[in-house]
Amino acid sequence: MHCALLLALVFVPVASLEAQAPESGGVWAGLEMEDLQGRSWRSSDLLGRVVLLDFWATWCAPCLDEFPNLRRIHRELDGVTVLGISVDRTNRSELRSFLLRHELSWPQVPAAQGLMSPLAKRFGVDAVPRTVVIDAKGRLVAVDLRGEALYVLLRDLSRVPSTKG
Repeated sequence: MHCALLLALVFVPVASLEAQAPESGGVWAGLEMEDLQGRSWRSSDLLGRVVLLDFWATWCAPCLDEFPNLRRIHRELDGVTVLGISVDRTNRSELRSFLLRHELSWPQVPAAQGLMSPLAKRFGVDAVPRTVVIDAKGRLVAVDLRGEALYVLLRDLSRVPSTKG
């Protein structure tokens, strides 16, 4: 019973996001974003990887509550790429300072237009926190998971051998 309920919670929102996804190349098709360090993340960089996109903001208490779990995922799950997407409308210097104080060491992409940014719109983000899990083939697997459920899903996905095609 618990499994069925979890699957319903996970897969209902995914269907609505998949309707927004570009037709070829999965959700990554044509995607390009730049993190705070100046690294570009393109579709070709992300295909073949299990990816967690974590949309968050400095003023979001539930987002901050999830930081210990995200640190654990980043530290323990080598097969998972974690990308934080900050929807704060703050300057890069203030954002970097916040990241240092909270020990967030994974790549962070600033979405300076907040929830109106193209990246937030692409993934249907109308509130934070929002997590988006994408498998190695570029398919949406889950949205809005947190805590242990998010960790277990990512752990299991990262153990599955990646086969392109």
